[in-house]
Amino acid sequence: MKWLWFTPTEKDVRQEPGCTFELGLLDKKLIDAFKKILNKAGICVPDVQKSVHTSAQTELAVHFQVANHSFQHLQFLPLPARDVILQVAKFQCILLDTFAIVQYETVALPSWPSKEQFQFADDKWMGVFTADPAIAQELYDLCIPFWCIRLEETFPLRTNIHLVKDLQAPPGYIVTHHPRVGGSWHHFPCYIMVHPVNTAIFLHNN
Repeated sequence: MKWLWFTPTEKDVRQEPGCTFELGLLDKKLIDAFKKILNKAGICVPDVQKSVHTSAQTELAVHFQVANHSFQHLQFLPLPARDVILQVAKFQCILLDTFAIVQYETVALPSWPSKEQFQFADDKWMGVFTADPAIAQELYDLCIPFWCIRLEETFPLRTNIHLVKDLQAPPGYIVTHHPRVGGSWHHFPCYIMVHPVNTAIFLHNN
């Protein structure tokens, strides 16, 4: 997998004899290394497709097809060294995306959280910040602790306030101020969401 992070140079491009212009192909050692990774994807993608929903099956199929097409270019299409390097980056990106989808479908999605899995955050541990409810939902689904930063009046009414606590910012942290409705300045209120819909902790900044 280290080859997916490898950055080739012009020295890794061998010039094709008989070309009017300076065109070349990627060095055979790198082609062989990329071929092994592509073969690995060719094994795991069909296996994962058997157990995932239809949209994920299609997405994996398209990604692998694009990766295979990109590899064919690297293997058989002579290009200027600069374009070969760009083609390598394209191939690496699409394969990284492919393996990321495989990991998401096989590791992240099956790990749905339960009440026993979630731990209340420590007052002094800030964790991941987000103001986007959609990102908060994704973090929750992945069992990643987070802080959802929102004004009290913008928090969904259907959310139950589970616990009110005083936020203790770690030493050296600057507490941000935010103007509320009416023109008065107050500390920016923070929420840590235990469940994006049903439960939340409301934190007051002092």
